[in-house]
Amino acid sequence: MVSEKNGGIKMKFVKKLVTLLTICTFFVTATACANNGWAIKGEGESLSTSIYVFYLMQAYQEATQKLTQEGKSTSDISNEKIENQTAPNWIAEKALKRCKELIATEKMFKDMNLSLTEEESKKAQETTDSLWESSGNMYEKNFGINKDAVHQASSLLNAKIDKIFHAIYGKEGSSAVSDDEINDYYKNNYVKILFYSKVPYEATESEDENNNSEAEENKTENEASEGENKENSETNKKVDTDESIQKEFDEYTSSINSGSQTIDQLRDTIKKSENITDDTDPLVEQIINPNSSSLTTEISDAVNKLDAGKSTYIKFNDVYFMLIKSSNPVENPDLSEESKRDSILYDMKNKEFENKIEETVNSINFSINYNAVNQFNPVMFNKLVTA
Repeated sequence: MVSEKNGGIKMKFVKKLVTLLTICTFFVTATACANNGWAIKGEGESLSTSIYVFYLMQAYQEATQKLTQEGKSTSDISNEKIENQTAPNWIAEKALKRCKELIATEKMFKDMNLSLTEEESKKAQETTDSLWESSGNMYEKNFGINKDAVHQASSLLNAKIDKIFHAIYGKEGSSAVSDDEINDYYKNNYVKILFYSKVPYEATESEDENNNSEAEENKTENEASEGENKENSETNKKVDTDESIQKEFDEYTSSINSGSQTIDQLRDTIKKSENITDDTDPLVEQIINPNSSSLTTEISDAVNKLDAGKSTYIKFNDVYFMLIKSSNPVENPDLSEESKRDSILYDMKNKEFENKIEETVNSINFSINYNAVNQFNPVMFNKLVTA
């Protein structure tokens, strides 16, 4: 449910800077284009077209995710609209924006006289090596993205972002945030959520035949278990459709909202319905910040509309989520756990940090090599979703 720490600025990317790009057809090979010099310059930094294409690919993937969530086809997104722009223009704009953020980050890193430790540099390199081992051939062969570009635009960038963020907001930072401030933020913004999910599933004809065949074999092997086998056969035939899940979740949420069932009673109802005989809890508990940029908008909106002790359900990415907002207050977090402290701190200072990066972006005079960047068709990455 929680998303995202990958290439580019790991916070939610700021929106939007309108650019005028002439989108040309990808006539020449990606590898040749990727070696065609620089894409954008600023503050003494020059980013290669390989970095631009890497960000173009990331933006394409983000575009397809947005369109999928809207129920639109992603087989050809050339004529689709995203945020009142054509998808190709949106993708190209996003890629250039991330290039500018990379240069802005480099400027902030230098201006603050920061450096990575040997361990931090090693960890960043290991991250790149791992990514390259799994995807490098596809990056380089299909799109001309080299390993150095991936390292600079993703792993190394994230390491520098961490360094800058902690130099500002960490315990010894220039604008250090105290544990008391973090605890107050946590208590005022985080809530306890119970959720239960289901995916619609239709059994194929062959699966039905296999289920029935297995039931008949079991019956033949042990006639004494005829009743049990019949029950198993019927269970095998049960499928969860959109309609059946909606009906089920309507009943569950109504029972909580009306008070006709407690949460513990609902647990038992679900376990009985799903034939759960062990100690597995069907209601998964999570403590979340519904206003966090890492949380999907659909989940965030649904939780924010819920009163304490109430329930609702939504469908997101073909999965149904039933949500119950607990009326119990959250306990103080264990801030001695560094990752926990950092997670809350990022939520707390995310927007402020985005603004600092945006201010730096706006302070830089950029030169864009349109002859280079316009060679690349922003929707050429359909290979990623059709392969």
